[in-house]
Parts: sequence; structure tokens; C-alpha cells
Amino acid sequence: MNYVTPAGFRDVLTDEAQQRERITRAVQERFAARGYLPIETPTLEVMDVMRAGGRLAGSPFRFFDARGDLLAMRPDVTLQVARMTATRLAGQPGPFRFRYLQRVFREAEAEMQAKARELTQMGIECIGEEGPEADAEVVGLLAEALDVAGARGYTLALATVGVLRALLEASGAPAWWKEQVLDAYHASN
Repeated sequence: MNYVTPAGFRDVLTDEAQQRERITRAVQERFAARGYLPIETPTLEVMDVMRAGGRLAGSPFRFFDARGDLLAMRPDVTLQVARMTATRLAGQPGPFRFRYLQRVFREAEAEMQAKARELTQMGIECIGEEGPEADAEVVGLLAEALDVAGARGYTLALATVGVLRALLEASGAPAWWKEQVLDAYHASN
């Protein structure tokens, strides 16, 4: 009999579990203080919903249920929040500010078998509010959360061109330099 956990899964013992609990509580309190409300999404999602969002963050565990539907264990919460907002909250006035703390599951690629395949994802979503102020709110709250969690020496990589444009405008840099930065952004993957 083999008494080990599957590759990419592990037990979390008391010291680490207590540390995680302290950090998540402090970060969730910070999110709540800024008006972000808690939500929970299902662990399983119909695979067609996952595909509708385009590129998936991580490769999901997939299997068929008794009805023959192809299901996936959530590899990321953001797509589920988008689905929930588009279906359950359609027609309701926004903006919506949500926070979550949930497990996500990612099938490891062959060369990545040693990496974690069960992760805890904590995050926020600000839906229905546009512009640089909303982007700055989310980025600022992310930086606060990292500080509360005790993270040091981190780098924030922004993938939203709107945030990048707002930062470039605020920088006061020459137009030619801003254009080069935007060109480099658009040329990247």
C-alpha cells in the first residue's frame, strides 16, 4: 500500500496552516474594509464554460459526470466570477466588488509534475467600473495585500493596457518613450 499523496498535492501541517490562516484573515479583512463582498463558486464547472473564456490559467482536471457532461475542476476563480456575474447578476446595477478565497486545481504538464497542483487562490474582482481609478484601486489593494502578507521584493506585472497607459501618462515621460513602451507591450506575449 502506498501512503503518499499524489504528485503536486501535499498535507499542510499545523504551523503552516496557522500562518496561512493569519495571513488570509488579515488580507480578507483589508478587502472587506474596502467594500469587497465575499462570494464562493463551485469547485466543478462545465468545461464549455471554461472554454468560453478563452485561454485558461493552468490546465484543468477534466472528467465526465454520470450525465456525460465534461466537467473541470476550477483552475482559476476569475472566469467563474465572470460567468456568475453575466448569468446570476445580469441586469442588476453594478459595479460589483467581490473577494474570494478558494482552492484551485491544475493538472500538471509532464515537465512540471513536481509543481503544486492544488493551490489556494485569494483575490478580488471589480466588475462594472472602468477607468484608471478602478484599475488603480485594484492594483493598490493588491500591493496592500502583499504587504499585509509579508511579501517583500515583489514585482507587479500589469497585463491591462489601460493601466499601463494611465501610468505612462502620469510619468511625464516624452511621447516617443511612451510609444516605445506601448509597442514593446503589444509585441510581448
